[in-house]
Amino acid sequence: MDTKLIRKGTTLYLPVFVEGGLLALGDLHAVMGDGEICVSACEVPGKVTVRVSIVKGMAPPYPVLETEDSVYIIVSHGDLWDAIKQATELGVEVLQKALGLSWEEAYMLGSLILDVEISQLVDPKKTVRIRIPKEYVSAKEVLNALSLE
Repeated sequence: MDTKLIRKGTTLYLPVFVEGGLLALGDLHAVMGDGEICVSACEVPGKVTVRVSIVKGMAPPYPVLETEDSVYIIVSHGDLWDAIKQATELGVEVLQKALGLSWEEAYMLGSLILDVEISQLVDPKKTVRIRIPKEYVSAKEVLNALSLE
C-alpha cells in the first residue's frame, strides 16, 4: 500500500475483518515519487511512533487516509485500470451518500472535485488513491458512506 501521504500528521483508517487481527507496519521511505515506478523508493532505517485506536461503528472496506485538507480512499488491484475504476466508483458513491445526490449528480460532481492519484506501480497489485477535498465531505462522512456496518 505504499503511498507517500503516510507521514506525520496523517490519520490512516484500516479495515479489520478478523477479530483479534494484528497490525504490521512496513518500510520507511526517505523519499518516494508518486507511482513508485522502479523497484522501490529510497528505503531507510528509522523509528516511528504510532498511535493505534479502534474506531467502533465504522468499518470501511478499504484503507482511508485523512490529511489536513483531504480524505483519500486507497485501492489496490492487479490491474491499474481496474484499481482506478474501483476507486472512482467509491468516490462517486461517497459523494452520493454523504451529500444526498443522485448517482448522476454525484458522478458529475466527482468529475469536478475528485482527483485520481497513483501511489505505486512496482508491486503486483497497483495502488491508487481517490482524493476527496474536505471542503465538500468530511472524513467522518467518508467513513460513514463506506461503512460495512
